[in-house]
Amino acid sequence: MNRYFRALLLLLTFSVGCTSSAEREYSLPDDDLVTLMRGQKTFALNEVRNLPAGAPDPGIRKVLAEILTSAGLKEDPASPFKVSLEWQGQALSSEYNSRDRRVQGRRYTAARINGFLTLEIDSAFHEEEFQFATRTPLFTTFKDENHLSNEFEAPFEEPVWLCPNGPILSLLRIVTTAYGDTPALRAMAHQDNRMRFYGATVAGDLKLESARPALERMIQGTTSYSTAFLIKSPYETMNPEKAASAALGKLPFAESTRAILFRLASRDSESNLGMDPLLEWKSPDMMPDIIQLLVNSRYFPYYDTGRALPLAEKICDARCKPVLQKFRKRCEKELQQVNTQEPGKPIEIKDPNDPNRKISMTESEAFAYYIASIDRTLERIEPRPTR
Repeated sequence: MNRYFRALLLLLTFSVGCTSSAEREYSLPDDDLVTLMRGQKTFALNEVRNLPAGAPDPGIRKVLAEILTSAGLKEDPASPFKVSLEWQGQALSSEYNSRDRRVQGRRYTAARINGFLTLEIDSAFHEEEFQFATRTPLFTTFKDENHLSNEFEAPFEEPVWLCPNGPILSLLRIVTTAYGDTPALRAMAHQDNRMRFYGATVAGDLKLESARPALERMIQGTTSYSTAFLIKSPYETMNPEKAASAALGKLPFAESTRAILFRLASRDSESNLGMDPLLEWKSPDMMPDIIQLLVNSRYFPYYDTGRALPLAEKICDARCKPVLQKFRKRCEKELQQVNTQEPGKPIEIKDPNDPNRKISMTESEAFAYYIASIDRTLERIEPRPTR
């Protein structure tokens, strides 16, 4: 692509904002390029970044090279396998106040990044456009003198490449597809937790059965379900254990994985984190146990309930009947208690028909919503033949 035209696209994409990883589907090179990649022993890596003078090197190129070498390739500027990264960054600012509210100012502790990752061998060509936001200041000269001394909380800084929607994840996925499971497995064993996040994500995307033992070890780690996920932030937070849980949910059913996931979900039932990978399975064999877990939860999980009940209604399995009946009784009890109290703040649950949309309702409306869903399911359930 013409460099001037590409630069124009980079500038235009700043005006449309960032696209989260949940809103875009990943792409892979066509078979011709993958076949050519498998015949290569070397790679040539080129990075072009458009940053203000004096801006530090965030290290994206170093990580790309690490992924390529993990596949057994060696770097050679004369290699026919050319990997190019062209990107630019823009500072994002926000207002801040000191703890005593006496000092106000503007800080630049975030950046918006966008660009292109290109892989090329002879006439075979693959290009991916990326854009994301990072909490990394990137442009250190933009911080004003009062920032660190007066801000209530010091900025959270991380290398710019450690963002879940960027070229690192894309390249790791492509290289693993072309050269086998080793790059993803090595990423999962990386000393940096955020690189382990990438490895687990790719293992789930590509359904790598060879990664199951490592994924099962990861979700039982001491940092499982970091409280960072409970912090509301415009920037995505990366947690390798949560990525591993989601990846296991994409692999074929295995009793060992099921036991681990249910144990974690039971342990973490005070938050939404433990249930997420289970609800992604959408398996009739899992649904009775998932609903049972919700019934017995120490914390009545509105968010998870709003996702589980529509799945139960869709699956309509007779094995769900006892736990649904028990669940209905709990909903009725909670509804009676809520009706005796002052109306609280509305809560949000995910729209079962649109995962990107949330429904706002009061607690009493939520319980009535759950009861109606349970009643519809119970009316439709018919015993299935014994298998």
